[in-house]
Amino acid sequence: MLYREQPPNTFTPWAGEPINAIRYPANIEQLWTAEDLAELGLYTPVDPGVPDGKVSTGQSVERISGVVTIVHALEDAPAPPFRDIPRPSFLFMMNKIGITEAQVEGLIGQMPPGDARDLALIVFKNQQTFKRDNSLLATLTAAAGLTSEQVDTAWRAAEQLTW
Repeated sequence: MLYREQPPNTFTPWAGEPINAIRYPANIEQLWTAEDLAELGLYTPVDPGVPDGKVSTGQSVERISGVVTIVHALEDAPAPPFRDIPRPSFLFMMNKIGITEAQVEGLIGQMPPGDARDLALIVFKNQQTFKRDNSLLATLTAAAGLTSEQVDTAWRAAEQLTW
């Protein structure tokens, strides 16, 4: 896409409107050289792209070090969603953050007697895959004094495990 510079250092998309009362062909970008276009004040900006880990939330066109360039407004890219992890990865992750199977069972045992405690123990002993947003995990890690960030870091490591 061509951008027209008018006044100096102000760039707007060129939509084919006449320049100095002359209407140029819409495909002028394919027909003329960059130097010839620049004489009319038309430019194809260089796009440096968006760095890894960032997202573009908007853009402008500016002359940077003499080069007409697309300038992206950048923000950190959101983290990818957490994947479910298999039981061995879950147990390994729990150990890495300092919680053993025996401690988990002990924490579950401290829950008030009833269906919730019984179900928590059954889930912990038999669940084959675990979700990061599992309420049991939140209860256990909070009881162990761990922050959500610590658990997130351990979970991301567990997602990478292969055997």
